[in-house]
Amino acid sequence: MLPKRLGPYLIEGRLASGGMAEVYVAHREGPHGFRKKVALKCILPDHARDDDFMGMFIDEAMIAAQLNHPNIVQVFDFGEDSDALFIAMELVDGTSVNRLLRAVVARGDVVPLGAALHIASEAARALSYVHSVANETGEQMGLVHRDISPANLLLTRRGHVKVTDFGIARCLLSPSRTEDGQVRGKLGYMSPEQVTASLLTGRSDVFALSVVLAEMLIGEPLFGRSADLDILLRIRNVDTSVLYASRR
Repeated sequence: MLPKRLGPYLIEGRLASGGMAEVYVAHREGPHGFRKKVALKCILPDHARDDDFMGMFIDEAMIAAQLNHPNIVQVFDFGEDSDALFIAMELVDGTSVNRLLRAVVARGDVVPLGAALHIASEAARALSYVHSVANETGEQMGLVHRDISPANLLLTRRGHVKVTDFGIARCLLSPSRTEDGQVRGKLGYMSPEQVTASLLTGRSDVFALSVVLAEMLIGEPLFGRSADLDILLRIRNVDTSVLYASRR
């Protein structure tokens, strides 16, 4: 059952549910008819008492709150209600690259070149900012998103691109949970450094964005649909043979 309220936010309905969190459409009301819609992200009940997940969720809120860029989903608020943590974020009116890809592939098509390049270019602007951003004291944060994938690239109805979900971001200023030696990221969109648990830099995100761009242009997974281990090995070896096969 959906909660009716989290903190000052009234829940309207569920927007999405993922591995450790779910997102609701909600709004906050204020004096003189003020009303602001938001996307409200909170940890799934099964993970609410897991210290690791809780720590990552807190890190996500703290990191995302310091980011201010037109191509990044903005975080407005972070709070707690009855031991439930939540993040209030910008509600993007539109879709995701994931849904776009599924729609075009379903009709045997690919994303037009101009549109694919626009999406990649806008996302690259966000990543350039992320990789160079400093905190309020001027320290370089050393951010790496680590989860650039079609699901985390949102498209507004006006054609703007927004990068979202810093849930597994690596930050030099908070290394305890981001440098734990675990392989994190979505299968098929990780960099060779990620699958080998090597030191990550911003180039890892650029690699992942390149994978998304390639898939928009060829209409199929760059590293195939086979067993997980086979996909990981193709990523490690940067096996992009599907690009040559798609030209035939």
